[in-house]
Amino acid sequence: MDTFYLVLISVVLYGIANALLNYVERIRGARLAHRRPMLFLLIMVLAVITVKTMSLLMRTPA
Repeated sequence: MDTFYLVLISVVLYGIANALLNYVERIRGARLAHRRPMLFLLIMVLAVITVKTMSLLMRTPA
């Protein structure tokens, strides 16, 4: 079941990062020259935020 959640979160993070990048490109009016590294960076930032949020939510009270 953990694998399912990992894949689900990965797909959602990719979709969010892609949507954000498309939004920035629409505002800018042109495609970014280095789109793939920017997409990778967005996914990494979102993954770190997700892991931190999950660890805070899963923490048991002392």
